[in-house]
Amino acid sequence: MEGQQHYHILFVEDDTIDQMAFVRFTKTTCFPYAYTVAGSVKETRELLHSKTFDAMVVDYLLGDGIAFDLFDDLKDIPIIIVTGIGNEEIAVNAMKAGAYDYLIKDQEGHYLKTLAMTVGNAIKRKEAENELRKHREHLEELVEIRTLELKNEIEERKRTEVQLQQSLQEKEVLLRELHHRVKNNLQVISSLLDLQSEDVKDQQARDIFLEAQNRIRSMAHIHEQLYQSSNLAELDIAAYIQQLVHTLLQSYGKSQVSLDVHVDRVSLDIDTAVSCGLIINEVVSNALKHAFPERTTGTAGRHDALQQILVSLIEEREKNLTLLIQDNGIGCTQSLSEGSLPLSFGLRLVEMLVRQLNGTIDIDGHQGTMVTISFALPE
Repeated sequence: MEGQQHYHILFVEDDTIDQMAFVRFTKTTCFPYAYTVAGSVKETRELLHSKTFDAMVVDYLLGDGIAFDLFDDLKDIPIIIVTGIGNEEIAVNAMKAGAYDYLIKDQEGHYLKTLAMTVGNAIKRKEAENELRKHREHLEELVEIRTLELKNEIEERKRTEVQLQQSLQEKEVLLRELHHRVKNNLQVISSLLDLQSEDVKDQQARDIFLEAQNRIRSMAHIHEQLYQSSNLAELDIAAYIQQLVHTLLQSYGKSQVSLDVHVDRVSLDIDTAVSCGLIINEVVSNALKHAFPERTTGTAGRHDALQQILVSLIEEREKNLTLLIQDNGIGCTQSLSEGSLPLSFGLRLVEMLVRQLNGTIDIDGHQGTMVTISFALPE
């Protein structure tokens, strides 16, 4: 053997003359590969089991078989078929069977001149295929690893979502229970005030107890609405205002007063809702106490007409609301604006609540009483 030892090829040829021609050619041309010569299918198989080769050059017809008989023993070795028959069908079948190339053997041995290049191309092609296979296997391994990681991440995320959902449901139950208990506690306080007021003989003092009860009820209604709501983050403000004003009608025994409530679909946080509820409570209570006095004998006036109270909450612009409370009662003797309100506790409370809302208030008492409060929802 002569030549470079980087690659080792197996030359399979049963014709002694062709073997000698190959060896002579390798010596005279500095053949760049180490080589081993075999003369039969049997000898080739023995060599394939004992040595490692980078490529094989195999004569198509051998004494004990044909080149195709060796394809199952190649062990991932590129093979080049050589034949002197020159049949194109053999070439086609060889390439289909997995041969890397096909050379026509001529008597002058001209095919040997291209043998080194053909072998080199076959080896490079095989190395490229092996490299590609390694990259593919590595990529498949990475894909498999990443797929497993994603599967684990998805499962972990699902477990986390289930835990969060369970936690959210538990907190929602606790929050509903909290609103329910607050509502019950406020009702207990209201009932205690009602019982205590029975021992009070002075009517003015009894009225103070009633006003305190109504303020407590206005806050209790909010917690009741939130407790019953399907969404604890949103309060049905329309239903809340309806319930609040009707409770006030019953509280003051003014069933003859007609209530008209108009509320846009707006979402209020609990602090804003409490402030609005207390404002409505104070203004509507004031109207029920003073706007429609009892008719005295021999007199007639506005109080003989239909007694009405209008409550509306309108979204004028995005997050800018107007709360309007109006009655068609006897009105006030003068128009009032913020800063000049009478010093009654109820109106002082309204003025304080409007400041908490960062809003403005205007009271017009010429034709009935109209209270207009404008404020912006917090960001």
